[in-house]
Amino acid sequence: MHAKKQLISFIVILIGVSAILASCGPKWQIEGRRIIAYVNEEPIHYATFDSVMKDRRVSSNYSKTDMEIKKDALNDYIDEKLIEQQVDSVYHALKTNPEFDEKVHDYLEKPVLKLMYQKEIAEVVEVTDEEAQQYYDENIDRYTLPEQVRASHVLIKVDADSTDSSSKIKAEERKAKKEAEEVYRKAKAGEDFAELAEKYSDDPGSGKRGGDLGFFGRGRMVSEFEEKAFSMEEGEISEPVKSQFGYHVIKVVEKKPEEVKPFDETRKEQIIQMEKARKEREMAQAFVDSIKESADYQFNEELLNNDEDTTWTSDTYVMIINGRDTLKYAEYQEQKPKYMRFKSIDSLSIDDKKDMLKTLAVTPILTQIATDKGYYQDSTMVEQADQFTKTQARNRVEDFQKAKDYEPSDSALQAYFDEHINEFVVEKPLHVYHIIFTDSSMAAIIADSLKNGADFVEMAKRYYPGEPEIREVAYDLDFISDKEMPQPFWEAANSLQVGEISDPVKTEWGWHVIKLVSRKRSKTFEQVKSRIRNALIKEADEKAEEEYMERLRANADIKINEGLLEEYVITERSGPIKKKISEEG
Repeated sequence: MHAKKQLISFIVILIGVSAILASCGPKWQIEGRRIIAYVNEEPIHYATFDSVMKDRRVSSNYSKTDMEIKKDALNDYIDEKLIEQQVDSVYHALKTNPEFDEKVHDYLEKPVLKLMYQKEIAEVVEVTDEEAQQYYDENIDRYTLPEQVRASHVLIKVDADSTDSSSKIKAEERKAKKEAEEVYRKAKAGEDFAELAEKYSDDPGSGKRGGDLGFFGRGRMVSEFEEKAFSMEEGEISEPVKSQFGYHVIKVVEKKPEEVKPFDETRKEQIIQMEKARKEREMAQAFVDSIKESADYQFNEELLNNDEDTTWTSDTYVMIINGRDTLKYAEYQEQKPKYMRFKSIDSLSIDDKKDMLKTLAVTPILTQIATDKGYYQDSTMVEQADQFTKTQARNRVEDFQKAKDYEPSDSALQAYFDEHINEFVVEKPLHVYHIIFTDSSMAAIIADSLKNGADFVEMAKRYYPGEPEIREVAYDLDFISDKEMPQPFWEAANSLQVGEISDPVKTEWGWHVIKLVSRKRSKTFEQVKSRIRNALIKEADEKAEEEYMERLRANADIKINEGLLEEYVITERSGPIKKKISEEG
């Protein structure tokens, strides 16, 4: 009886211990959601794994078992989780790093200054409807379209120049005027003006268009032509008008009177935007000028008087702004040539140097003002800073996975070349056609014919020995190596330029006439050295990434719900395998 009680007590204790141990193990279900794995206590839910598997789309001809496929998918996702956790870890480390804070501050400089400009200037400047009306009234000439004429003409040039005698010039002028008068009479008699222009005009541009010159305002044409054209009525044809180019017969096609564009809503909005931009520029310039003038500058006079001294270091101060921002020698030297090009000068006086430095000081002063006004704490800037930090964290984790500072030696490059020689040396470099003859004389005749332009394929089909079906294909040897044909044949083919025909070449098979169709050239070590270097660096990076993942896994707490993984059923096996794992939603 006593033994029975002891057994019961032992069983009760065992059940209690088992319950305690069970409560200490991983929970495979939380709030009704099943969990298939933990990665450093972060759960991977069954639903997430299901999405991963469906996104992966297993091919029907994939050779692995279902369990192997499921384990591959889960392990890939675990690897991604480990990387994400590393990124999060680096992200939180960067957030508390004062040096990185400075980097974020520099990154936000441009967007912060843009935001400050928007708030302090762009959103402050206004242009009223009355101001737009006033600008329109004061600049009415800008909105006035002058009188325009559309005309056609027939130009008869005077076939003489200033080097000719006065008598010849006068004779040529009379001749040109007479021809122009004849054109005028024909036009007035009702002949088509465009046809007359195409036939008689010496103006090559408008002549091809029937003499059409399009619309033009005053000041576009020579004075004699312009005066006459603007004095005519629509449809009127002028008598010949003399200008420096010759004699013109003018036809006015259409006239447009002076037109003032109205002050409508579209024009008002255009003026408002234009004036707003002008006011913004003026306000911004006034602001910059004021801070330049009011700032306190402490110049390194000794350096400015001898700035070409090679003993100055890049960190030597050139100017201190408002007692807190320092401009260094390196930036000063970088900006000097730009400033001189902008000013179109060959050297800088002390005043020039100080003016340049004051200009360079504007950005740090504006940045300090933006800091004091709290623009770096604006929600949009905080969001950009956070995104920048996350990107930098991811970049750093990616760098952890690379073979840092690895540079393959020349001996490693040469060894790779030797081991992969087949990738760089072409085994069959020559693509050749040939015709074989038993008679050397016949071979010489056909070779001459081919060199004079006869089609090689047609000649091969006619003269290659054997049945027609053999002649159809036997001439084309495709790409060959030096081991596939007799040595004399190979040497002759290899000596040809692409497209060239050989003299008859004798082998034990007869006389060959050869054409080199194309050539593949082998690569030398020097030619592929850069390519090999990239391949070795890629190999080193892949190895470094593999080792990095091994270290992450070795130091990680990974638990897998084997039963649930076994239970999962792959419902689809179709389409290509996708290696990309979806993000957990």
